[in-house]
Amino acid sequence: MKLTKLSVPLAGTVAGGSPLPDDWQNCALAGFREIRAFEGANPFARWAASRIEGTSLEGLGIMPGDILIYEITSRYKDGQLGVWQTPHGKTAKYAFMEEDEEIVILHNHGGWTQIWAAEEVKLLGVVVRIERDL
Repeated sequence: MKLTKLSVPLAGTVAGGSPLPDDWQNCALAGFREIRAFEGANPFARWAASRIEGTSLEGLGIMPGDILIYEITSRYKDGQLGVWQTPHGKTAKYAFMEEDEEIVILHNHGGWTQIWAAEEVKLLGVVVRIERDL
């Protein structure tokens, strides 16, 4: 039997321009969200969802209130939006890592960047889908 729906935890909000002092493991669970299953997804993957708060991703068509569906992983995939824990809170950004992987540059493709030492940030997950409630 093919799995067509998944129920994922809705784990608070993610900054898209507004600092939020949580990581997904410690933030209040806001419930669950039922989503379509991912074609070709790892059947053992763990998933979470968080709402975007703030406007720094609007240039990419990601609006406040949109819901990020992400695979919980510590392995960043180039070119994908990641959910990151920084000293200033949880944020959704793209990343570039220096060759020695000691420096992480978070950015939003719109000119905004932050530079962190690798030990200052933690990847919480990689976004695989963005949903919007109508």
